[in-house]
Amino acid sequence: MQLSTRPLGRKEKELFEYHAWLTVQYSAGDETGSQNRDAFRAAEELCEPLRSGSGLVDVRRVNGEGQVHLGGFLNRRTGQGQEVIDTFARIGRVAAGSYGVLYFRDDEDSTGYANAFQVLVMRRGMVSSIRDEGLSPCIPAIEDES
Repeated sequence: MQLSTRPLGRKEKELFEYHAWLTVQYSAGDETGSQNRDAFRAAEELCEPLRSGSGLVDVRRVNGEGQVHLGGFLNRRTGQGQEVIDTFARIGRVAAGSYGVLYFRDDEDSTGYANAFQVLVMRRGMVSSIRDEGLSPCIPAIEDES
């Protein structure tokens, strides 16, 4: 079977794309190993429902530190896409020292971000939104007009 090498137009791609990484910590200060283990276990439990979907869910300890990586392409933000966003925020609530970013693109967004990546930043477990200037506006920054 020969694979096509022609680039896919946006209309042929999935509609909701997401990429996230998090470092999971119990607090932003000095914590015990058991506190960090508890925070990591809580993050694992929160991510477990995402494993039934089609995306990447990687929760592991690296050199003793908890890390979460999420990524995927979905047809819609509703359902699993929204669950990814909610899980990102929930990890910050159970592990208040956590930090990381979630980039997502929803080309059906009705709030003015259909041609942009949205970025959620977690610092000390608190999530805020920042403007993406690296990949947005998607057309023309990373894609041609179709």
